[in-house]
Amino acid sequence: MFQNHLPIGEFDIYNAKKDETVDIHIHVRKAKLSDNPNNDPPMDNVWRYIRKGSKEDGHGLLPVNLGPILNVNRNAPLNVHWNNDLSSGSMQGMPDMGNPGYLQSPPINPVPMDYMMPGMNGSVGTVAHLHGAKVLPGADGWPLTPLSFPCNPYGFPTSATYHYPNDQRACMLWFHDHGMDNTGPQVYAGLAGLYFVRDESDASLFDLIGGAAQEIPLVIQDRMVDCDYCCVDYLTGRPVNPADKTFDRPEFLGETIFVNGRAWPHHELSRKVYRLRVLNGSNARTYALALIDPNPWASTPIPSQPEVWHSDLLTVIGNDGGLLPVSKTLAATDYILLAPGERLDLLLDLTGVDPAVTGKLRLVNLAVNSLHNGDWPEAIFQTENDINTSASPAYVAASILKPVPSDAYDRTPLASITGIKQANILQFCLKDDPKVKAAALDRAKLDQILHAHADEDGFFWDGKLLTLPAGKTVARNRLVLLMNNTSQLNGASPYSGVDWQDTQIWEMQATGGGAPFAIPFYVDLTSANPAPGNPVAGQNYKVARATFFDPKTENQTISPQNPHYPALQPSSIKPAAGSYERWYVANIGNQQPLSAAIITQGGPAVPDMHPFHMHLVNFVVQRRFVLNPTSNGFVPVSHANTFDNEARHDTVRIQSNELLELLVYFPPGYSGRYPYHCHLVEHEDMGMMLHFEVS
Repeated sequence: MFQNHLPIGEFDIYNAKKDETVDIHIHVRKAKLSDNPNNDPPMDNVWRYIRKGSKEDGHGLLPVNLGPILNVNRNAPLNVHWNNDLSSGSMQGMPDMGNPGYLQSPPINPVPMDYMMPGMNGSVGTVAHLHGAKVLPGADGWPLTPLSFPCNPYGFPTSATYHYPNDQRACMLWFHDHGMDNTGPQVYAGLAGLYFVRDESDASLFDLIGGAAQEIPLVIQDRMVDCDYCCVDYLTGRPVNPADKTFDRPEFLGETIFVNGRAWPHHELSRKVYRLRVLNGSNARTYALALIDPNPWASTPIPSQPEVWHSDLLTVIGNDGGLLPVSKTLAATDYILLAPGERLDLLLDLTGVDPAVTGKLRLVNLAVNSLHNGDWPEAIFQTENDINTSASPAYVAASILKPVPSDAYDRTPLASITGIKQANILQFCLKDDPKVKAAALDRAKLDQILHAHADEDGFFWDGKLLTLPAGKTVARNRLVLLMNNTSQLNGASPYSGVDWQDTQIWEMQATGGGAPFAIPFYVDLTSANPAPGNPVAGQNYKVARATFFDPKTENQTISPQNPHYPALQPSSIKPAAGSYERWYVANIGNQQPLSAAIITQGGPAVPDMHPFHMHLVNFVVQRRFVLNPTSNGFVPVSHANTFDNEARHDTVRIQSNELLELLVYFPPGYSGRYPYHCHLVEHEDMGMMLHFEVS
């Protein structure tokens, strides 16, 4: 562990010019997954985005399995010509194994299609989605407009040019595959890259910390690898029972943590300030990130109170939607949650660290309670109860940090972190270079930079929170339910009229006809300029829409014999461009009546955490509520380091039995149809995706 170096220079990093057209091709290729000189995969092991004219545009071994990294300037449009160079092939598990109507299977041991739910479509192509981008629908990566292979029977093109205006705040975006029902395996195969929108805020920050060379991208992913680190395996990360073809856990969770395409890498740092641009690019794993000294007893003599926790070296300055209005330095024992699709912009200040005392710092993941308890298969993240309690900062502070004789330190809690593979991410090795005398981070200048860029893209910073600009009002309230089938119901739902699924997403409307579905929260769904919602007992709603496709054709699938996707279910949410809406998004079970009495950790009504992602827009989390076990209703709740009312999101994690109030801004000049979905990509593939239509 920590034998590989952290790839940075190995990436194809390209600074795009205004109005340029960049050609990117999708190839099946060989890529290194390890620094081992013998790690030359015997066969193609990845799907990769390759920029035409780059050093990777050939037939040699690729240095990393991800990329490229594109840098663009704000308000400098870019065209990307996406090309699918993959071929046709047989989809595993399809009735006709030689059927040429499907895209070749990725080289990752994919799950056979006959293990999938009814109505899931085989892959007929790839779809490039620039996650977090403000773009017109034709460039958004609509999942039903794939780039297919030559001579495909569906009439899809093999290439398309997407126009990216880049008229948005400086931020870290990422592009990845968004193929209908196949996002999980196709992203896992390697179809992901980074896209940075830059403006004068970047120049100011680099001046503050000592230059652009201090920026380090960190793409965190989990994988299942073979013994030689030559290929990755998708099927073994989604344990299934071959006898009845059911999943023990439908989401992919891997045992090996990759950063920038290397397993558990290390990176050498000096006593400087670094900017860490962090992406959770995993399919389904949530990380609770903390910074520790993996060996606080290394110095001589051993200090009476060795420091273990060092998260206070981290200052959060941004997330999905760009910079925060004000910086947030973590406490030493803090962690920060990062769900799939979410990004963080961090400053790591090492100017006050003595390498002779703290020679190594390790970025760790505390969201491993399931592994600590010996669960098999490992459970998906649900709530902060899934943070490893025996390795929690409070527990360590009470045991390791207490002053006791040096030979009697209780090292068990630290071992519970470092002894679990999935709890380890990246190790920084600190070097003591006497020539390096960087100044400590100037927080006052930092906050001046952040504050100068606070009032952008539709939100106003009033000194305490991001809110509506003067004279603006909320046009509508919306209510969306994210649901796991916690009661394991079968057959048609009396509420939606369609079959219960393992994962579901419903758009709700005021009670009218149809069976009412009750939750203890009132939302005015009919008025213009409505008041905010509030907890009440047993408020009834009915389902406005529960499926992406028309329910009459929901179980039809695309095939050469039926060469088109099913008809869409029309959007029931139709916001106006330039408007603001409140979206109430609840992550609940399907049991009725919905009562907190049935909510017990580990019980039948504890749904998975869902990262809620909306295309096109940014939104601000205004309030959070949780279903309370004693009151049978929703009550306000807050979590540390969520930056509610301060951060612009395009993806936000909603923990089990929580309801979030989101202030959503639909930018002017952008109309059409856009998806929204859970960013546990297997849930997205299983139907946890709907769409809104901007007019």
